[in-house]
Amino acid sequence: MDLDTLRGDFWLGKRYIHRITSSKSYELRVELVYQRKSCYARHGRFSMSDEENGFRRNVGGYSGTAGDDLAYSSGRKFTTLDRDNDSCHLYYAAHYYGAW
Repeated sequence: MDLDTLRGDFWLGKRYIHRITSSKSYELRVELVYQRKSCYARHGRFSMSDEENGFRRNVGGYSGTAGDDLAYSSGRKFTTLDRDNDSCHLYYAAHYYGAW
């Protein structure tokens, strides 16, 4: 993958995220822009487990202006359109047309 050619929105993939975040400590920064207004969320701790462990997210150490919307998902399995891994009665990935 040529990182110089990545532009706009893209998804790296759960397996790659696990491989990257399992090698050492990482932080996650999410930047949002909507109607020329921007905000961000920085998480000083971010990692993802392997597939055998349900691609669980470990997120912590929030700072920023966007709100800590990932705190609720820390330690939970990743839900996708083909795998409903959350404990809610609503199949979120299917309902909202996406994963996480």
